[in-house]
Amino acid sequence: MLPDAPLTWFLGAVLLARLIEMTVARRNADALVAAGAREHAQDLHLVTSLFHAVWLAILVLAMDDTAPAPLGWILAALLLVSVRLLRIRALGRRFVWRPLDHPDLVPEPDARRRLLRDPHFLPLAAELMVIPLACGLWWLSLPGLAVYGALAAARLQAERRA
Repeated sequence: MLPDAPLTWFLGAVLLARLIEMTVARRNADALVAAGAREHAQDLHLVTSLFHAVWLAILVLAMDDTAPAPLGWILAALLLVSVRLLRIRALGRRFVWRPLDHPDLVPEPDARRRLLRDPHFLPLAAELMVIPLACGLWWLSLPGLAVYGALAAARLQAERRA
């Protein structure tokens, strides 16, 4: 049985995960900058953070918590959030949101990196599709993914230039 207002609980869990991620990323970035890392594309980081804040605000304001909760989409979204949190844990102090240039950020070569430059981007892109579906906001899935895709491409380009 789902609790009262299941979408509110669900979005609360998503927001908590984002706050944890933001805290870890900021702590790691501050430590790397203190150790001599250089930041690139500061404006891009600001725009990306603003995008995520607006996207989450739209979810909170537009959702109808009295509507039936699509349990399958909620479970899929929670699985994706869990995958991202595990990825953040695996990256440890190398996990940052901002494009930084520092020797400690050089990724270890592995099979995933041959296919994806940063495997963290894929679960986030999937979340941007699934979380709105879990909230009954299907119309937010594709625009959110499109904006994030453009921002992720710009970040990867900034990292290549660094």
